[in-house]
Amino acid sequence: MAKNNITVQDVKDAQDEWANRIIDQDSAGVAKLYAKSGDNWHRDKRLRTEKCVLAFNPTLDDNFLTTNDQALHYFEGTDEKPGFAKKGWLKVIFDPKDHPKAQRLITITGDGAVAVGRYVFEFEDAVLDSAGNQVLAIVRLAVDYTFVYKLVAGDLIIIAHHSSLPLAQKTVK
Repeated sequence: MAKNNITVQDVKDAQDEWANRIIDQDSAGVAKLYAKSGDNWHRDKRLRTEKCVLAFNPTLDDNFLTTNDQALHYFEGTDEKPGFAKKGWLKVIFDPKDHPKAQRLITITGDGAVAVGRYVFEFEDAVLDSAGNQVLAIVRLAVDYTFVYKLVAGDLIIIAHHSSLPLAQKTVK
């Protein structure tokens, strides 16, 4: 029997899978977690009149993305400009117990879910120490997110994703 409802643990597992694919620089794998144009919103055949369209507002891009191909390009990038999954992230933290700046709120709505919070990305970068010497350090970037998940044909897919830097990290002009 196909699964009709999702649980909080299903969403946490989906977030872990997303994080692992980002860390593994698996841009094709992470893009597959997003809706493809034409995916059915409803498992009930009587309700399959609307098609699922991705709504993706990424952290490091000014454009809204609406297709799986656009998501793939965002994560993959080009030879000249590596995509988000190719940035060399060391860790992605969704769970507040793993980092004080992480937050996670999950609301289940039958065969869908909304996850809102703050995830933390860790990466290595050159910084100046107290003596003015350049050294490598682990840098943490906190990012606000909203992910909307939908259960489609037994798979939990992302149908909407918004990420942005918290107001405290933005430059106001």
